[in-house]
Amino acid sequence: MELRAYAGEACLQAGQWQALDIPPQTRRFEQGEIMRNLDSADRLTMWHFLNA
Repeated sequence: MELRAYAGEACLQAGQWQALDIPPQTRRFEQGEIMRNLDSADRLTMWHFLNA
């Protein structure tokens, strides 16, 4: 199952997440941490789970 989360939501699983923005960015989040927004002009940043 693929994990995704939007900025402003709590992180579902600790590990490396990649922002589906241009350019893509990778960041480590801890479970429960609020996913951050990368200041996309037209939408909230969507994060895709890479690995723990």
